[in-house]
Amino acid sequence: MPLKHWLSGKMHEVEFYVLANGRVPVEEYFAKMQLADFKKMSARIERAAESGIPTNPEHAKEFVFRERGAQWRLREFKTLHDRVFWCPLPGGTEIVLTHAFPKRGQATPVAEKRTAADRMDLLRAEFSEGMDHEL
Repeated sequence: MPLKHWLSGKMHEVEFYVLANGRVPVEEYFAKMQLADFKKMSARIERAAESGIPTNPEHAKEFVFRERGAQWRLREFKTLHDRVFWCPLPGGTEIVLTHAFPKRGQATPVAEKRTAADRMDLLRAEFSEGMDHEL
């Protein structure tokens, strides 16, 4: 499965997840965002690439999603209106932006978590070792 490079920083390379049909869902989502929202989100991701993943829960969040007898450690970058799921690749220097969606309420919808988990499974199968699938 190919990844599409987006940006490089001192600590991380940031890649886009590419679907089997060649679509790049997070890149497409970014293209539709309001400019101010895109600037905030891209600044958070660029800062993470340069200085490491933010620990401020206003900017990034990590949580466990349990379903179908499995569990995933999901991570997301956050702004007031948008969420972008990501996962690290083995070695810890690359992060892959897997899924993005508009925030519509307090809780993250199960369908959005499921999409991120499914894409994480595909990445795990491709890169097999070192993925944070199960805790």
